[in-house]
Amino acid sequence: MKEYEYKNKPKIAYWTKECKCCPVQEYCAKSQRYRTISDYGNPSKIRMQRKMETPEAQEIYKLRSKTAELPFANMKQNMHLTEFTTTGLKQVNAEFKLYAIGHNLKRIYNEIIMKNN
Repeated sequence: MKEYEYKNKPKIAYWTKECKCCPVQEYCAKSQRYRTISDYGNPSKIRMQRKMETPEAQEIYKLRSKTAELPFANMKQNMHLTEFTTTGLKQVNAEFKLYAIGHNLKRIYNEIIMKNN
């Protein structure tokens, strides 16, 4: 790993010796012996990416996908919330809260139906 600045932005270049025995080396690295991956992101994003590579963080993220992301996926797919129709932070916040209320009412309704059957 090599860290340096390029055009006043931090740059990190990664490479590994494992490329030599990789089955897709010809496709990935082409004529080189290894592939260099450069990152121009900000330092906090880079730290988070490194943190997410740990097995503990991946397990926590798996749990999050089951709990936190399901309502957002439902709003996007089933309620067609791909963009907000209002402008301004207050109006967008109010519009999102209305979608969240609709999502919660639908969940409550489905729970009542399931209990009665």
